[in-house]
Amino acid sequence: IRLIEVLRRVEVFMHRRKVTHAVFSGFGPTAAASAICCHARGCRGLWLRPPDPAGLVPRLRLEAGLERIIGATAPVVQTWQAPEMPPLGKGHGGGGGDLGADLTREVPGLRGEAPSVLIAVLRREWGTLSKTTSVLARAAARWAARAPDVDWLVSSNLNMRMEGPLRALKNRPANLLIAPPLPYAVFQSLLARTRVALTDSALIADEALRIGKPVAALADEPGEPPEGAGGLVQPLTPDDLDSEATAAWISERIGEPGDAPMTTAGPAGGSMTHAIETWLQET
Repeated sequence: IRLIEVLRRVEVFMHRRKVTHAVFSGFGPTAAASAICCHARGCRGLWLRPPDPAGLVPRLRLEAGLERIIGATAPVVQTWQAPEMPPLGKGHGGGGGDLGADLTREVPGLRGEAPSVLIAVLRREWGTLSKTTSVLARAAARWAARAPDVDWLVSSNLNMRMEGPLRALKNRPANLLIAPPLPYAVFQSLLARTRVALTDSALIADEALRIGKPVAALADEPGEPPEGAGGLVQPLTPDDLDSEATAAWISERIGEPGDAPMTTAGPAGGSMTHAIETWLQET
């Protein structure tokens, strides 16, 4: 449904603006719609494929299909692997500093000294095409009850199909918290204090791995940890959320603060602007 709607919007925009070149990124319907419209109109396209060091996208059924659609529009659309993006500068959340006080104000119930686990499962399909959100809510409640000295934070995306099962829990542990959508600077501080991140987002996984945080990577299909992950990535499917092995892996990683980042190859982010300008001139 989203792909059809985005297709219409992209086509209208390209027609009205007489677009001849399109540069786009992401793994979702917008990227696929842009590639399809480029292919149909003969418009040169450049897809900046975001980093995915946790190997999530090939294991996500819809996203993997959209990536194949984009690939099928070659050679009209070229694919570049986007480099690791540099940290944002001061004033935009990348200047560092201790924002612990901000975190306790932004996330009700967060304890300043307690270790934390971040659960950032934001894909809407989990709440519409499966019962994954209910399974995840019950699993998170068990994990939180077993580790009362740890704050378990579920990142909100304001979608009640995601939050409903969590809010409906009876006797929800006091240390199972809902973190509202946060400014990027505050989110960075939250990630910095996190011991483990459980996510279905390639971009959040990328940020976590860059600062040495273990990632439980939730996707539709099973898989093996990516080469070079060094024990930092644990592939999960919804069926794994109830398993004792998953609980044991998370529990073990909570005891390891983690400071050895998983490095990814790629050019410096600063060179991307020049590369795009060169591509525009050549095409």
